[in-house]
Amino acid sequence: MDNIAPFSDIITAHVEDNKPMLGICLGLQLLFESSEETNNINGLGLMNGTVKRFNLDNGYKIPHMGWNQIKINDTDSNNVSILEGTDNEYMYFVHSYYINPSVEEYVTAYTDYGMNVPVAIGKDNLFALQFHPEKSGKAGLKILNNFVNLID
Repeated sequence: MDNIAPFSDIITAHVEDNKPMLGICLGLQLLFESSEETNNINGLGLMNGTVKRFNLDNGYKIPHMGWNQIKINDTDSNNVSILEGTDNEYMYFVHSYYINPSVEEYVTAYTDYGMNVPVAIGKDNLFALQFHPEKSGKAGLKILNNFVNLID
């Protein structure tokens, strides 16, 4: 946040101008109000909620590294357009923290990692992914292509 803070007004204005924005991994987590990773440092606050550290004691390793299947959560209030064609696909993850949104309706995908983990959001023109589409093969490239097509 120290490095991105000087640009927070520009980022917020970009989103408020209804321009598409995509956050990946830490880029998802920075959108929220705060994180357990660093106390007393606020996130961008573009999404309500916090980022929490995994606290799994059932044999799941932290950080969560590797391939997991995503399940799309299509509701009337979220925007799943960039995930089109990727339901039940495997994506590549590397993270120790997960989002805990105040408004769950904007969660567009989940994965199972010892709990039902929210891994993607879509709200109007704002999209973000916990996993790495650039490392997720054809399914990840499909997501990136879907996002680029939104810009055209």
